[in-house]
Amino acid sequence: MTRFTPVRAAARRYAALLASPSLAEHAEAIRALGKRVAAEAIEIGRRLVICRDDPAMKHGMWSEWLKAQFNWERSTAENFIHIYEASAKNGKFPILGVPLSALYLLAAPKTPDEAREEVIRRVEAGEKMSLAKITEVVSGHKKQATQAPVAATEIIITPPDPLAGNPIIRAWRSASAVERTKFVRELWNDIQQCLRGADTRTPAQRAADRAEASAAARRKG
Repeated sequence: MTRFTPVRAAARRYAALLASPSLAEHAEAIRALGKRVAAEAIEIGRRLVICRDDPAMKHGMWSEWLKAQFNWERSTAENFIHIYEASAKNGKFPILGVPLSALYLLAAPKTPDEAREEVIRRVEAGEKMSLAKITEVVSGHKKQATQAPVAATEIIITPPDPLAGNPIIRAWRSASAVERTKFVRELWNDIQQCLRGADTRTPAQRAADRAEASAAARRKG
């Protein structure tokens, strides 16, 4: 006996189940009934929509009517309505041959369209889709949707420049590197002269005068 013996035994039992004519007959009948269940669920949904939209169904009466007629909550009726609406968009719903609970899941508004398309594609390819498989497909597409990157729009707000109107700042920004060096040296000389009392103007006044003089000289040049 090897470690694979139990696996081989299980495989043989599964193969025997698939080869059983009586079980195969029942499986085919169940799939046919599943298709009929889908068609009946669609018809139930269609009639529920008509009743829900009837003018006599005043506000608040829909839930009361469902309770009185079928002992249903609104969610039960909405499941059938979702199946009907999904079948109206995709005519392949009635022939999927999946359990009613799987139809509820596929028809739910929050189920991605990609999940529905994958299930339909796999059924058409001959794969038997159980509720567990369909749940896995839907969960996978929902996870992909939540992980998809969202393109962000970068908004750049440039604040106003409070120094834009200052003549010294304007002169400094428009000057070359040589002109800025000369300007700084002259400004330093002005400061020294003011400190010695050679000029009654403040350093700021002298700097403003020099900025205007530099701008005037550039205009003439």
